[in-house]
Order: sequence, then C-alpha cells, then structure tokens
Amino acid sequence: MSLQQITWPEPIVRVQSLSNSGITAIPKQYIKPPSSRPSLAPPARDLHIPVIDLSNLVSAEPSLRSETLGLVSSACREWGFFHVVNHGVDHALMGRAREIWREFFYLPMEMKQCYANAPVTYEGYGSRLGVEKGIKLDWSDYFFSSLSSNLNEGSEKVAKSSSLLQVTRQTAARRLPGCVDCYVRDLDVQLIVYPLMCLGIADNHCVLTKLRRSDPAELAIEQQPSSATELVLARAELMLCLNELRRRNPARLAIEELVAEYSNELVKLCEKLMKAFSVSLGLEEDYLQKAFGGEEVGACMRVSFYPKCPQPDLTLGLSPHSDPGGMTILLPDDQVSGLQVRQGDDWITVKPVPNAFVVNIGDQLQVLSNSKYKSVEHRVIVNSAKERVSLAFFYNPNGNILIEPAKELIKEDQPPLYPPMTFNEYRLFIRTRGPCGKSQVESLKSPR
Repeated sequence: MSLQQITWPEPIVRVQSLSNSGITAIPKQYIKPPSSRPSLAPPARDLHIPVIDLSNLVSAEPSLRSETLGLVSSACREWGFFHVVNHGVDHALMGRAREIWREFFYLPMEMKQCYANAPVTYEGYGSRLGVEKGIKLDWSDYFFSSLSSNLNEGSEKVAKSSSLLQVTRQTAARRLPGCVDCYVRDLDVQLIVYPLMCLGIADNHCVLTKLRRSDPAELAIEQQPSSATELVLARAELMLCLNELRRRNPARLAIEELVAEYSNELVKLCEKLMKAFSVSLGLEEDYLQKAFGGEEVGACMRVSFYPKCPQPDLTLGLSPHSDPGGMTILLPDDQVSGLQVRQGDDWITVKPVPNAFVVNIGDQLQVLSNSKYKSVEHRVIVNSAKERVSLAFFYNPNGNILIEPAKELIKEDQPPLYPPMTFNEYRLFIRTRGPCGKSQVESLKSPR
C-alpha cells in the first residue's frame, strides 16, 4: 500500500471529548490487554535517568568538557534517555511554548476540527497512531507538525513552515466571508473579527463580535451585528475585552512567532548534541550531522495532550515504542509526570526536573552507531486527577539519504547490524503499524 492510499480505518473519536463527557468507564477500544497495562506500584529499584549539565561542553577546561562527553556517552549507551540542564534555551520561552499549546487543546472542538489530520502525513490534530483496524487505542490527542527541511535558513523559513500552527486565528467563511475567529481562553470568550466591507459598509476598519461559551460543547451567540450602529457598539465592547487581555498578557507572542522562535532554539540544541554524540563515539565532530544531511535535515513536532482518565490502570497515554527518527527533545509537563522509560524489566517514571529537557536517542542514531547508542522503549501513563501536556521535537535525517552504520565503527568482530534504508522508507514502514515497542528497529537487523 502506498502512503497516499492510507486512510483511518475507523471514525476518529477525540479523547478529550470522552474525558469531558463525564464517563466513569473507558470504551473497550482503549482497554489494553492485561500484560500491557501499567502497574501503579513503584518499581523494585529506585532509579532515575541521568541529569547532565551541558554548560561544560563549551568549557575552556578540557577536563570538564571530557567529563561531560563521558556522561553523554554513558547515558546514550546505558539509558538512551537523559535530562539536560543549562542547555541554552530560555526558560521563559519553554514555559510560553508549553502553555500556548495547552491553550490549543482548550479551543472549541469545531475550531480544532479544522486541523483534523490524516495518516498520509499525520500533519495536524489527531487522536490515533497506526491504521490497523481494531487495534487498541491510546488515551491521548495530539497536534503534529512538520517543520522546514532546511532548518538553517533562519526563523523566517521556520515561521513560514509553521503557518499551519496559527490556531488562535483562522478563517471562518461559514460565518461571514472574510471574518476571522479568535478564541481567548483567558477570558472564556470567542471573538469574531468582521471587516466592515464584508457587510457592505464602506469602511476599512474591523469589528469584533463576542460569543461566550455557555456549554463546553456549544457556543451561544450573544451579539450578531446587523447594522452599522450595532457594529460600532460591538467594536467598543470588544476593544475593552482585548485591552483586558493585553493587560493580563502584555508579553504574549503570536503562536506562529513563538513556534518559530522555539523551534530555532531547539535546532541549535540538537546541533550541539549531535557534535557531542559524534565525538563520544570516536567520530569526527561533524560526522553525524553530515550523515543526517548537513543543513538539509528534517524536523517535526508532536504536542501531546493526555486528558484525565477514569480508569488509568487499564490504558496508556502512549503505547510502548522507540522513536523512529534521530533524536527527540521533550519538553514535559512541569507539574505532572507520565513518561516511563524501560530499564531492564522495570518501567521507570521520569520525574520533571525544573527547566530541563528530556533527550532520547532515536532509531536512526541507533543504526548509525551500529547499536552502540540505544533507542530505548518508552511509554506514557495517565491519571484520573490531572491532565498533562508535552512537546516532543523530533530531529531527523533527510528523508532521502541512506542511513547505515558508520563505516568507522565497523570492525571484523563488529559487523554492520543494519542494512541501508532511507528515513522515508522506515517512516512508511512504522506508520502503518503504530507504536510497537522495539520490534520495528530490531526487525531490520541483518542476519548474523
């Protein structure tokens, strides 16, 4: 089956809507087999993924840099996961990115549905992974966006690529031609912006009409302009509303600008880590970056929303899997833990570390390192008391470049473990199946 022929096999159900409906038992399609259900008991061993201070990677003291590279190498070989602190990304920017995406999931459903995705690219607002009919589903919704394939052309390029993410403003032709919706969660208000000319009034100004939410699933129109007088009154009323919003949030960035700024900062962090990975493998500093395509690398972001679940012991927010790409930079919820990493027979819950990212090795780096670095199985648990949001930034090879074990790492007693394959080929392979533990990358290993 070609990528273009893939479709969702069943109607999509939004998990957030299920959670908000007040159900006390989850539908059967979310109930995992007993062997796959999370254990709420603490693990037998008290383990934590490493925390690495990246500031010493640029230290003038060789011993400090060497020590940090050793910590990175150990974490990649033994865990495949680690926290990074002093990473160079502004802490306030991290917080704004997390919260503006949380706001997206509080938008009215009719607005989010404008971004409903399809499995051809997964781009947009989604609620399932994999297209096999009848599979058990995960308790989460998400928004997925591909970013620029050339991430070194500056913020303008990334900003253009993230135009899909302009979720706080969208054309609403079904109301009136030329009008624009704007949902303001802080004020629980829906604003409709009407260019006066679209109502036949010779005026270049706009008017704002307010819709206040009377029910979580419905919008009740309080005021619909029908005359010039009403338009002027509506404009005055809503200008007060906007001024109040500006007072509460004087430094808020438009979401497209924020996504561009955030993405650019994470690209810099990824480039820094790629150098560290290369050196700690005994390769030239730029080896892995070149293997990924140099400047022509790829990146994408998945923002996951895990609603409250009435039966968290029966399901998962995200099934066990390893990440298919190069590496992942995760900005987790700063209040609620949920990510679990497999360590031997145990599932280790990753506790939030203030102002830290979680870095994990993807399948492509496992292949390039000939399995010296591990892409480790992980999953997400949910809870009945609190929702959770996380931002996963995936730094990937150019989709058309063959990825294979680095020849410098191949020896007589360490033959190549994987055949050459492009990331596009691998991505198609896994998209049809959804999360499947480590079976996807392990199935590629060459016969010994």
